[in-house]
Amino acid sequence: GSRRERHFRPELVRMWSQKLGIRTESSQRFERGADPGFPPDASARVAQLLLKLAGGVAGPVKDDFSELPRPSRVFLRKDYPSRLLGVDIPEEKTHDILAGLGFKVEDRGEAFYVEVPTRRRDISIEADLVEEVGRIYGYGNIPGKVESSGEFLGKKPRDLRHRVREIVSRLGFQEVQSLEFVSEREIKAFSAEDIAVRIMNPLTEQFSCVRPLLMMGLLNVVSINQRRGVRDVRIFQVGKEFRYRGSEELPEEREVLCAVASGRLEKNWLEKERELDFYDVKGLLTRLLEELGCGYDIEESDLPYLDYGAAVTVNGKRCGWIGRLKEEIAELYDLKFPLYVLEVEIASLEPCEKGPVEIPRYPPVKRDISVLMDEEVPYRELERLIRKASSSLLVEIRVIDVYRGKPLPEGKKSITVGLLYQHMERTLQDEEVDGEVEKIVEILAKEGYIIRGYEGGVRRS
Repeated sequence: GSRRERHFRPELVRMWSQKLGIRTESSQRFERGADPGFPPDASARVAQLLLKLAGGVAGPVKDDFSELPRPSRVFLRKDYPSRLLGVDIPEEKTHDILAGLGFKVEDRGEAFYVEVPTRRRDISIEADLVEEVGRIYGYGNIPGKVESSGEFLGKKPRDLRHRVREIVSRLGFQEVQSLEFVSEREIKAFSAEDIAVRIMNPLTEQFSCVRPLLMMGLLNVVSINQRRGVRDVRIFQVGKEFRYRGSEELPEEREVLCAVASGRLEKNWLEKERELDFYDVKGLLTRLLEELGCGYDIEESDLPYLDYGAAVTVNGKRCGWIGRLKEEIAELYDLKFPLYVLEVEIASLEPCEKGPVEIPRYPPVKRDISVLMDEEVPYRELERLIRKASSSLLVEIRVIDVYRGKPLPEGKKSITVGLLYQHMERTLQDEEVDGEVEKIVEILAKEGYIIRGYEGGVRRS
């Protein structure tokens, strides 16, 4: 009788499978690369079983594949496994492990000459062999090593990413990892056709482009959560954006922090449950920048995918934005609730040179001021005047509430600001803090602002 076993070139199988639009179990197997050395062994086994069970005579073996890939050969230095894994592994142990896995190992003095079986297409370099040795030796037998802080000196980008993640996580956001691929529909919705990097052979239309905005991946995560009944979402990711720069250049890669928030703020001992708003996300941004020691400015700005927003300038360089997502973008992702987004380039968050900050030993003193101002006046102008009138005792300014509507006059808004005072070496007296607040009230009154009231020890409306 005759028998046939086949091995096909992976690149040809994949090319014709795509051109003809035919995807079968066989094509998927061979395009990933099957073992070219397997057919002779399989053929011999099949012949053995046929002769044993059915009788007959075995025919000749005919091989039409004259250029089968040859087994690869890799040199492995005998001391390399110990150096790479950080544990002393005897040469004999390395030899026995590789031989036991089916590798042909030849001792050539300071190195092993290893012939890799054709079935192991994943083995091509010296480090691959070390991985096999470590796997069989047992990762649990490799002792852990704590690197000294001196070994990390000079690695600011890595340290900076870690600090950003730690700060944002501590402020109540959960880190996620989103897909780097987006659809052409998303690209058009964000008017990003000119900067989109398109994939030549996408698996599906849904993954036909690489994201030009990290926000796109996070919006898909929020959409999945909302469809499953999770309304309150606060997530972030530190990842890369990819932007087209022409056919002759590689895409531009920017590493950014992106955070999105939607839903309600949980009830706590300071305030009642309420809906998240723009100022919550802005508070995350300002807290992050202040902890990193960056000088910053936030100014109102228009972006095509935001209802309203602001541009972020860090150390004199514009490097990000913050705002509320437009309704038409939200509808694209089937988002049911308002969503607030911020994005900042990581490279711009290089922290200022400053030493460790001492933990305060004395309690802070809080004061609140409510100011009536014109609608078109941005909050940053109010904050600038407050800081101008204050001394170093003022350690934090926080927006507590923004109110519009009756009984306020048309075109006016009321902003309530929380002021936090603290001294590092002693407890502040009420009279000192009252004097600080009076200075703020005076300068605001001179600039035409109306003080509706202030609490905490001076006077109340």
